[in-house]
Amino acid sequence: MKFLQDAVFTAMKQASDNWSKIVNSITQGNPDMKPEEVTPEVVIEAMTREEDPASADLATQLAAAQADVSKKEGEIQSLTAQLATANSEIKELKGTSSEEEPEVKADGEITGGESDIKEFASKNAGNTAAIMAEAKRTNFI
Repeated sequence: MKFLQDAVFTAMKQASDNWSKIVNSITQGNPDMKPEEVTPEVVIEAMTREEDPASADLATQLAAAQADVSKKEGEIQSLTAQLATANSEIKELKGTSSEEEPEVKADGEITGGESDIKEFASKNAGNTAAIMAEAKRTNFI
């Protein structure tokens, strides 16, 4: 003896299968949610809830940020390789001696020169102490 007609049973079975698909989809998207927590009210609330405009595009922003991070990681790898190359070149250059002697250059001219001392000495002809003091002051000696 059948309690349900075949058509009614098939319709109820289809509805059950549809509900199972909805529950599986929701729980896969939200691993913290258990299948028994998914009720028609939860589904209706989720469908009618208006998304916050500030967070509506979060998935797109996240994808863009992840792409940017990947790009930056590639740049870091490239710069690290360039740094390694530069370091090896520096080591090679430090290891080899150059044939040319470096030219020594003064930062600036020393103030007071021979002509200044000659002029000072001729003006102070009898004052040896003053001439010696001026020579030391001008870094002549």
